[in-house]
Amino acid sequence: MKDTLFTLSLMSLLLVCQFLRGDAGVTLPDEWSPPVGLQYNMTLYAQALREDDTPVETAGSRLAVFDAKGECRGVADLMEGPSGKLFSLLVCSDMPAETGFSLKVLDAETGETIDLQETIAFTSDAILPDEGGLFHPMQLHAVPDAPSVRWELKPGWSLVGLTHALTEAGTEAFQALCPIALDNACYVQCLVPKAGQGYWVFSRAAKTVKLSVDETQGIATPVTVPGWNLVAYADGCAWPEKASQIWEWRDGCFALVAKENLEEGRGYLTLMRMMY
Repeated sequence: MKDTLFTLSLMSLLLVCQFLRGDAGVTLPDEWSPPVGLQYNMTLYAQALREDDTPVETAGSRLAVFDAKGECRGVADLMEGPSGKLFSLLVCSDMPAETGFSLKVLDAETGETIDLQETIAFTSDAILPDEGGLFHPMQLHAVPDAPSVRWELKPGWSLVGLTHALTEAGTEAFQALCPIALDNACYVQCLVPKAGQGYWVFSRAAKTVKLSVDETQGIATPVTVPGWNLVAYADGCAWPEKASQIWEWRDGCFALVAKENLEEGRGYLTLMRMMY
């Protein structure tokens, strides 16, 4: 009876939260607003590549350029070019020449903002590349990822696991997801990430989320209490010996899962036997 009531209360919470909160999907960061009224401009034709060298080609993706002070100097949508999709970026300045411009791309496929390795110098009325840029755009490469926890979110609710302690940036990204934790048999919104625990996260669209981690602290061991717990699974972590009735959330339903079938980075609902 208690197990039935617990499941009903969980489902009620999830349905209420789905209507009360939203997920903006891929939205342009506030700082991606270029100033207006700048006198000079140049044009950059470019393709942005992810770390695995696949091009960013999903509709809604944006390329942005920033000056040495971090102020946005231009934003571009994808366009169809003679040799495939590319960005035609109008770069603006209040000086005829300037150096130290950096680039970022917002990948609509994953929802990630990716820092790019290349920098550019500004020259008024220039076109980059200077020969055939529309046909042979500049290749921009992603800065290699820092160590991170990677969550593959599906539309709706996902039960994910936090396997490592987060960096400050990772914590901010975690909080932005408005995760829900299980605390003293109650579901609450969580602002303080706890490694080793599982969390509910809602997303309106499928996307990949990466949270930067502090690898020096190693893989977290789940801390559990008697009763129901949300825990994270990671290869190499010590799974709680007294954990029973391990449940996974898959395709919108709960299902029992065997310990040998647990997957890295996922969260699980498990019942801990009383400690005598």
